[in-house]
Amino acid sequence: MAIITNETIQDESGVQQTAHPRTEVDAIVDVTDLTKAILKSPDATTIFTKLGVTSYVQGLLQQASSGDFQSALGISEFVKSALAGADAGDVLNDILPKTAQAHNGMYRGKDLTAYYNNGGFSKAVAAGTFDDIFPGDYITKTVTVDGTTYTDVKWIVGDLDYHLHRGDTETTAHHVVLYPETNLGSARMNATDTTSGGYQGSEMWKTTIPKYTTGIVNAFGSDHVLKHRERLTKAVDTNAYSAAGGVGNGASVYADGEWTDVTVNLFNEAMMYGHAPFASSGRDVYDCNKQLASFRYGQNFTRSAWCWLRDVASAIYFANARSSGEADYSNASDVGGVRPYFLLR
Repeated sequence: MAIITNETIQDESGVQQTAHPRTEVDAIVDVTDLTKAILKSPDATTIFTKLGVTSYVQGLLQQASSGDFQSALGISEFVKSALAGADAGDVLNDILPKTAQAHNGMYRGKDLTAYYNNGGFSKAVAAGTFDDIFPGDYITKTVTVDGTTYTDVKWIVGDLDYHLHRGDTETTAHHVVLYPETNLGSARMNATDTTSGGYQGSEMWKTTIPKYTTGIVNAFGSDHVLKHRERLTKAVDTNAYSAAGGVGNGASVYADGEWTDVTVNLFNEAMMYGHAPFASSGRDVYDCNKQLASFRYGQNFTRSAWCWLRDVASAIYFANARSSGEADYSNASDVGGVRPYFLLR
């Protein structure tokens, strides 16, 4: 039996009859039967619209075969296949508020390269709606750092508006945190086993990171890479007790001029883990004090090699993220992976 209008019905032989609401309600035993009945009506679109069904869902129901209705109306396999399709972004955008906070709660993993190349990505970021952008998504782009070319790097969306309203000079532009799926080369923190001068005093910050800045800006364009302000350590007291515990003395202490311009940087432990197990003091955390959304829901290390983090751990150690998933530390002169991040707009 199929519904045609609010007043008439049509049986399987095509005969129209006056609808008797109680009889018809009794005949519809579940939502599947109701949906089948509506779809048989030439007025199906009108009925669905009156019921508040979105045009996207109407399209799914119209396209579904008769055997798909149980799945379409509650079995996850149908929903999974729909979300995996080309219109998955439309579904999520219909469901979720158009805010960074809402989108940060979902890890996806979609290739956004074409979306970025056609300008749609940047418009959505600039508007702060982040349409069809979620943590775990990625842009594929080649980058050359100090003469070494890394081809088709997967740049992962780590978080949306991570640094918004932070900084001694407020970050006001909407942005996403972007970082490579795996390390881009390797380097040491310092030539010798010392953390003197904190992170800002390190060879990594002064010499190595500028090379990555040049490569990333050249690859993505200066209009898309957002310079902002971060507070980075500049001094270490070698006699102070390290909050890392069991790694010897040496801890970051206050120094003038810690706020500095940042275009590209290394993660700290808080960004990676959501806490700082081997940071020598709270000064190693400062304004970057929450975990990235992609690391909360996805993998926060690479199996290929360990990478440096910028936290001072003691007078001779900096923190790192091990390839086995451990939080750890290494001598400042050790050579480890470089996994830079930046803000893309």
